[in-house]
Amino acid sequence: MKKLLLFCLTLTILLSCKEDKGLSNAKLEGGWLVLYPDHNQLTRDQKKSYAMVQDSVVGLLGLKVLRLDAKGRFSQVDSLYKTPGEWELLPDAVIHITSGGKGLNVFYGKEAVLEKDILKMSEKIDAGAEQVSIVWNLKRITDKKYKPLFTDEGNNWRQRPVTSEDKTAITKRLLDMLEYYSLYYEIVSESTSFFVGQRVHLPFKYYQHGVGMVPFEPESPFASYYYNTEQAQMAYDLLSDGMSELSNYGKYPSGKNYVIEYSMFMTKMKETIAAQQGIK
Repeated sequence: MKKLLLFCLTLTILLSCKEDKGLSNAKLEGGWLVLYPDHNQLTRDQKKSYAMVQDSVVGLLGLKVLRLDAKGRFSQVDSLYKTPGEWELLPDAVIHITSGGKGLNVFYGKEAVLEKDILKMSEKIDAGAEQVSIVWNLKRITDKKYKPLFTDEGNNWRQRPVTSEDKTAITKRLLDMLEYYSLYYEIVSESTSFFVGQRVHLPFKYYQHGVGMVPFEPESPFASYYYNTEQAQMAYDLLSDGMSELSNYGKYPSGKNYVIEYSMFMTKMKETIAAQQGIK
């Protein structure tokens, strides 16, 4: 009898643990960082097929910041002010996303499982003449320090102004961009060992231990956040002046890896430009 009771108690505990790992809307709501698509489960031939599309797959969604809101609203944060998409948790642990933006307009994440703060779900993709299943890994971001990455307030600079801005407003918009991307690079440095430069809409080029500027492009994502080309050029010139001062008098930051150094650089650039423009 005692052995039977012990068995029942053990079974209850095991079932409870399994239930705790189950998915629910409440467990999925919040901010997420897409880490990487895992392909280790593929066969040798499938890996060869996947290798042909791997860069484009990672470039499409790798290190994207996502927001799964209550009531099924979904946003890629770099498109936060566009019409939101929708997400839902379907039976059999399937996460369905519609109208979620490029790469997520019609998405089925199957066999989804939440392991601590890592969400894993498989997706079938075209790889040459065949389809292969990759496993997306997403990290739930709960640290309040990184809350601005996901909030409307932390992303206000993404809203293109409808009227002309003065130099102070242009400078403030630029400083907000630098603050945002400093936080972004910091969370990336804590979460993975690589980065995707196109996620950061600033006119920079990145080296292993350094940052430089690229020529101003009127059609660039950076320019799209300003009222017109002239005002985007003003923001670019502020960056250029800040870069010149840092190059002449500053020291490039040193950190545990080059990605955290990018974060530290963004902070130094923000402080330098604010000082140059007399903004506290």
